[in-house]
Amino acid sequence: MKIAEKRKFWRKGIIALFIIGIYYWSVKWTDMTITHLVTGGPHMWNFIVRLFPPDPTVLKKMVDPLIQTIQIALLGTTIPTILAVPLGFLAAKNTTVNKSVYYATRGLLNLFRGISELVWALLFVSMLGLGAFPGVMALAVHASGGLSKFYAESIEATDPCVIEAIRATGASRLKVVFYAILPQCIPLFLSYSLYYFEHNIRASTILGFVGAGGIGFMFVTTLKYLKSQEVLTSLIGIGLLLALIGSTN
Repeated sequence: MKIAEKRKFWRKGIIALFIIGIYYWSVKWTDMTITHLVTGGPHMWNFIVRLFPPDPTVLKKMVDPLIQTIQIALLGTTIPTILAVPLGFLAAKNTTVNKSVYYATRGLLNLFRGISELVWALLFVSMLGLGAFPGVMALAVHASGGLSKFYAESIEATDPCVIEAIRATGASRLKVVFYAILPQCIPLFLSYSLYYFEHNIRASTILGFVGAGGIGFMFVTTLKYLKSQEVLTSLIGIGLLLALIGSTN
């Protein structure tokens, strides 16, 4: 075996050992063992058995929370869709000349989308109290970061030849935006907004865990009071809502 091949062999071996070590360390510190799964099996089975049959008497109580979940997601998507347009232009290299503004906007968007919706909801519940409004704010802040980044990347991907052609006519910067950039970006903007609406529907179902309204609040309440059959009914309602929204998109 040549020296180069030996070095390559040992390099691969070291990398493999490193990866194995990382997984072993993760399994060890998370206490992930077959023994725990086996000993916890009877408790898991007992919990699953107690879920059945679902309780149809709570269906009427689920209607308002499900509607509220949709409302939270709708407002939590509409607000960032509006905010993401100016933020997207500020975060795009080809529309923002000032680098300080560009990097400051990018940093702000990273902060918005880097923090989970659940954490934002917990913060807004602490500031505004329980209810659906903190849920709307949580989704709006998080989605503003994600949508603005997608919008900025769409703006940066626009055809520069079209932009230069409009500029050659003596058009102002505002006209370049309206007649060269936006026509190319609007289909992507709509696609990203619809995607985030579906995402926010899923996210809003769990915001109730911290008191931010919606079906999640009903679910965590029934789970807290060990109303197992109502828990299953809530899960079915959440599943049907997500399936409905997913099929429409």
